[in-house]
Amino acid sequence: MATASSLLSEEKFLCSVCLDVFTDPVTTPCGHNFCSACIHKYWDSSDMCQCPLCKRVFSPRPELLVNTVMSELAADYKTLVQAKASPPGTQLPETADVPCDICSEKKVNAVKSCLTCLASFCEVHLEPHRRVAGLKSHTLLDPVKNLDDRMCKTHSKITELYCRTDQACICVMCFKTDHKGHNVVPLEEEYEAVMARKDETVANIQKMIQSRSEKIAEIENSVDVSQKEAEKEKEASVQVFTDLIRSIQRSQAELVEVIEERYRATKQKAEGFLTQLKMEVAELVEVIEERYRATKQKAEGFLTQLKMEVAELESRSNQLEQLSQSEDHHHFLQSFPTLCSPLDKDWSNISVQSDLSFEGVRGAVTLLKQRVNEIMQKLPEIKMKRMREHAVDLTFDPDTAYCSLVISEDGKQVIEERYRATKQKAEGFLTQLKMEVAELESRSNQLEQLSQSEDHHHFLQSFPTLCSPLDKDWSNISVQSDLSFEGVRGAVTLLKQRVNEIMEELPEIKMKRMREHAVDLTFDPDTAFCSLVISEDGKQVICGDTKQSVPYNPKRFETCTEVLAKEGFTTGKFYYEVQVKGKTDWIVGVVRESINRKEKLPLSVKNGAWVIGLDDGIYGAFESKSVKLTLKKKLQKVGIFVAYEGGVVSFYNVNSKSHMFSFTGYHFTEKLYPYFGLQGNENGKNSAPLIITPVPQTH
Repeated sequence: MATASSLLSEEKFLCSVCLDVFTDPVTTPCGHNFCSACIHKYWDSSDMCQCPLCKRVFSPRPELLVNTVMSELAADYKTLVQAKASPPGTQLPETADVPCDICSEKKVNAVKSCLTCLASFCEVHLEPHRRVAGLKSHTLLDPVKNLDDRMCKTHSKITELYCRTDQACICVMCFKTDHKGHNVVPLEEEYEAVMARKDETVANIQKMIQSRSEKIAEIENSVDVSQKEAEKEKEASVQVFTDLIRSIQRSQAELVEVIEERYRATKQKAEGFLTQLKMEVAELVEVIEERYRATKQKAEGFLTQLKMEVAELESRSNQLEQLSQSEDHHHFLQSFPTLCSPLDKDWSNISVQSDLSFEGVRGAVTLLKQRVNEIMQKLPEIKMKRMREHAVDLTFDPDTAYCSLVISEDGKQVIEERYRATKQKAEGFLTQLKMEVAELESRSNQLEQLSQSEDHHHFLQSFPTLCSPLDKDWSNISVQSDLSFEGVRGAVTLLKQRVNEIMEELPEIKMKRMREHAVDLTFDPDTAFCSLVISEDGKQVICGDTKQSVPYNPKRFETCTEVLAKEGFTTGKFYYEVQVKGKTDWIVGVVRESINRKEKLPLSVKNGAWVIGLDDGIYGAFESKSVKLTLKKKLQKVGIFVAYEGGVVSFYNVNSKSHMFSFTGYHFTEKLYPYFGLQGNENGKNSAPLIITPVPQTH
């Protein structure tokens, strides 16, 4: 059994600054306790606000409130210390240095006290009580002080009776007045009765000590469990946030890759546009120059003719002037008609019109520019880039955050704070329990000492107090650790799932993640129809013109040009790609192991086949009835993705990275095998092979 000194340590109630029991204790954010005045004085005298014990620095200076639990415990501890020093109402009768009441000069220590005489006697003055017959009947006991306490304060008579109703020692007059009708017995009778049940009382006290000691162990264990839970919660919370960060980082890398890939495609397309535009501009310049040259050549011809005619007319004018001065009128009249005859060409309607107007061309170029901008705006990367030109800087506001939200890296701190609160609560309980155990042990010791005393009056006065129950019921007290962050982890997990869902809406990301489940397949010759020819590496199969002689095999298809892969699957996810380029008819997908291979039955889900194909130029999925698939371009390569536990079989156009069709909601119970149907040779029209192609590695 632990002793009071081992259960209660004075150090727990001492301020480490003043080294005295706490006065108005306050708790710092690091969990240590100090007197309010001491810690404030300590901080006022220092340039840095830090804990005197662990040296943790606080910035800004925290506002400290009185720790009411510790304050009450410190007060209780002071009371207990004082009670242990001089317990009121329960102290044992003092026997040391009790003087003889008869000695007149030098007081000799008494050896006995007489309850009848209410006096203490030394060995000499006690002699009459041992000799005189009338005094021999007096009650003697070990010497005690304050014998007046045995006298009734009201009636000044000795208290010889005990009132069980009021649990008090009374005199005869009290019995007749204030205690009339009460259950009153002689003092000695009550003493004998109490002594008879003393062992039971001591046993009850020991039970209370035991139950509180067990509660101490339970709470200490709860603190240990809480600490382990705190560590576990920290690890779990850190892990879930780490997973989210990794998921976002991975998504970021994938998005960057997609954006760069789209940018490269856009850049290539734009460079094609630019090259074409440059060629058209060069052609336009050449046309303009050609038209200018033709116009210039035509104008130069007109100028030459006009200059010749001007020269001719100037010559005629000169000749006419000379003839007019000649006296040879005959010659003048002969020449005049020729000189005055008009020239043949009429220049009034002749002009050089420049055919160099390009308003139509400029309008077309402007429209082309607008169209290019519209196309660029529709590209999500360009649109996002242009929106980001208007970006603003934001930060989360912790003052508006819901109580369960954790901003930045404060998750650990929140858990540690909750653990400290749990630990502080537990320590408060432990201190109270240890104080009660110490009190009970003290009572047990006092009861044992009183039971050996001859002062029955004092025993009966103290007994009710020593046996009174303690106020607190500990049966329903426990330390519940409030360290669960299931709600936060659940929200983070949902956020991670939502991020993944959004990412998988991007075809490039979805294709990349499916390719992470790529499997290496080869055609199984034991299942191949007799006219099929498989390549040496097992990756290609064609339909020959003639049937071959092949050994019987229960796994072989015997009615149609079909073959399975060697590899089968009963769990998990798997993905593979099949090239169908050049084929006019084909079927691919997965089938269950028990599919009928000896009879010609329609391929359907009911018959254990989850497949799509091309038949007479129409793409379709083979459900209970054929479902037509609408595709913009002819398929070159098909991607097949299977989630066994999810009951999903999906088909993708590898070239466009687009989803075509999915079978969903199925419960697979058998092994699934990749299936390939070549649909015959059709006289060479459908002779192209089906090829299991390598799946590009993802990074």
